[in-house]
Amino acid sequence: MSEIISEKAWHWISQQESFQSPDLAIELTLSKKKTKAIIQHLAKKGLIKTISRKSKPYLYAAMNVTNPKFSRGSCPPPIKNGRLLIWRAMRWQGEFSNSSIAAITEQNPNGISRYIRILTTYGYVKVTRAPSARVKGLYRLVKYTGPKNPQTTKSGLYDPNLGQVLNPIKEVK
Repeated sequence: MSEIISEKAWHWISQQESFQSPDLAIELTLSKKKTKAIIQHLAKKGLIKTISRKSKPYLYAAMNVTNPKFSRGSCPPPIKNGRLLIWRAMRWQGEFSNSSIAAITEQNPNGISRYIRILTTYGYVKVTRAPSARVKGLYRLVKYTGPKNPQTTKSGLYDPNLGQVLNPIKEVK
C-alpha cells in the first residue's frame, strides 16, 4: 500500500463529514480497485468507519484521530550528510561538474567545489577539463574505496572505508 496516497486520502477524508468510495476515487483520480484498497487500509488503521451499509457504495466517515502516523514503508530516512550525497553523486555520474553535482544533491556549490578540491588533493578525483571563465570544469572520480565518504580531519583525510588517514599526493593550489 502506498503510504503517500493513503496520507493524501486521509487528508481529504478528514475534511469531509462523510464520503463514499466514488467521491474519494474522483478526488484523487484513482481506480475503483485502488480506492477500495485505500479504504480498507485506512479502516484497518482505525482512521475511518463505515456509517451505513444499507446502500451501495457504503457511506464512510473519518474517526476523530489527530496526527495519524503514516510510515514510508521500507524507505531509508533521507541523508542529511551533504558530503555523503556529493560522494554518491560523483560515483553515479562518472564524469561530473560542480553544477551537475549541485543539481542532484541540492548542496551549496561552494561546498561542492571545496570537497572536489580536497578529493583532488588526495587523489580521489581527477580533473578532466580545467575550469576557466568560459567553460565549467569537469572531473572524474578515479578512486572509489566504498560507500562511506572520505572526511577531512586535522591530520589529513580519513577514509572510513579503508580505516586510515591519508596524506595529500600533491600540493594544494
